[in-house]
Amino acid sequence: MITEEKRKYLKEYRQKNKKRIAEVAKKKVQRTRKQINAYHCKYQKGAGREKYLIRLKTYKRLRKDIIEDRKVCEKCGSNKNLQIHHLEYKFGKEYLMLLCKKCHNEIHNSS
Repeated sequence: MITEEKRKYLKEYRQKNKKRIAEVAKKKVQRTRKQINAYHCKYQKGAGREKYLIRLKTYKRLRKDIIEDRKVCEKCGSNKNLQIHHLEYKFGKEYLMLLCKKCHNEIHNSS
């Protein structure tokens, strides 16, 4: 339980150090952004953020094309909650399978 004196002290401290507190918070946000960018570059094995975003857009386009072409789950025939399953982690339609969420979970849980 915070006493009235403690509450008053904290209020005065925040008012006096408002600028410094804001700078510390800003540095934390900047550091977090740097960590995120470093993670993406490391994840891509040095490919760079631009190439990562291009691949992401290309994958989204490929996913959309597969859903439009095949339209139903390849295992049960459902047309709801469709997801892409990687048969192999290579780029191309022949390495991907269209499954509903239920079938996709069954495949991953059975392995």
